[in-house]
Amino acid sequence: YHGVKGELHVSDHRDVHPFADAYVDAAVDEGFPRNNDFNGETQEGFGPFQWTQFKGRRWSTARAYLEKSKRRQNLTIITDALASRIIFDGKKAVGIAYSKKGKEFTVNAKSEVLLSLGAFNSPQLLQLSGVGNPELLNKHNIQVVHELNGVGENLQDHINAPIMYQLNRPFTANDVFHKTSVRVAAGLDYIFNRKGLLHMGVAYAGGFFKTDNSLETPDIQSLVLMFSSTDPGGAPHKYPGVTVVCTLLRPESRGYVKITSNDPTKPPEIAPNYLSVERDRLKLIRFIKSQIHKGKQAYIVYPLIKESEKLDFKDLLDGYESFSRDFP
Repeated sequence: YHGVKGELHVSDHRDVHPFADAYVDAAVDEGFPRNNDFNGETQEGFGPFQWTQFKGRRWSTARAYLEKSKRRQNLTIITDALASRIIFDGKKAVGIAYSKKGKEFTVNAKSEVLLSLGAFNSPQLLQLSGVGNPELLNKHNIQVVHELNGVGENLQDHINAPIMYQLNRPFTANDVFHKTSVRVAAGLDYIFNRKGLLHMGVAYAGGFFKTDNSLETPDIQSLVLMFSSTDPGGAPHKYPGVTVVCTLLRPESRGYVKITSNDPTKPPEIAPNYLSVERDRLKLIRFIKSQIHKGKQAYIVYPLIKESEKLDFKDLLDGYESFSRDFP
C-alpha cells in the first residue's frame, strides 16, 4: 500500500508517548480496531500517525521535490512575489502578472497557465482576473472575461473542535516551551537520538471512524496533540497539557470566498459557514461526547489527567446542544 521509491519520505514514530498510548488503548477497549497504518489496507481504527520525516527530521514537499528540480534549466522559482491577475487573450490564459518589491512584472506562457493557490487564493485570483460572478466583478470595477458563477462558491472546510486536558506530568510540548530543564533534555534527545517531543509531528495519535456503517469511508477523525493553547498559534499553557481534536471530515455546510476589492493585496471575504447544516452540528456533538468518554477511559488506563482539572463536561455539552438548537 506504500510506495518505496518516491521522493517524499513517510516514517513511523521513533518513540512512543504514554498519553497517546493510553488514548489508543481506551479506544480499543471501547471496541474500535487498532490500526497501526492509516495508509494501509483500511483507514478505520485508532493508532499512531505517520509523519513526513526522514531519520527523525522534517521532510517537506519543498525538500522532497524542489531541492533537485530547482537546478533544472527549464524551471524558474520566484519567491516573495504576489500574483495579481491572469493575463487573457480573449478567453485564453496566456500569462500571469505579479508584483515583487513594489514593482510589476509579467510572465508569458508558452503552453498553459496552472493555478495552485489553494481553496482561498485560487478563486480570489480568478475573480481579480475577471472570471466569476458578473455582479461581484462589476461591484469592484473588474471587466468580465468569463461569467462563471461557481467561482468561490461551495467552499467546504472541516471544522475542528478541541478538548484540552491538563496532565499531572511534565512531558508535553507545553513543558518544553516553558521549562528550561525539560527544554534542554528535549533538545539533547533530538540532537543525539532524533527522538522526543522536538521530533514529533503535530498529531501523535488518533483515529478514523464512521458515524454510519453504511458510509464507504470514515467521516470523523480524532487527533491527539501533545500541547494545549487557548490562542491558536500562540504560546502553550504553562501547565502540562494535551489537546484531543474532533474533526468533521465530510461536512455538509457550504461557504464561499469573495474578493472585497480589485486590489490583490486586500484579503478576500472567507465565509466557511461552519455548522450551518444541522446534521453537522449533531454529528459534532455526538463525537465530542465519545471523545470525553474516551478521555475518562484514558485516565483509567493510565492516570495522567490531573484530577483537579477535570472539567464539568455536562456544561460543555449543554452549550453545544443549545448552540445547535438556536443556530439561525
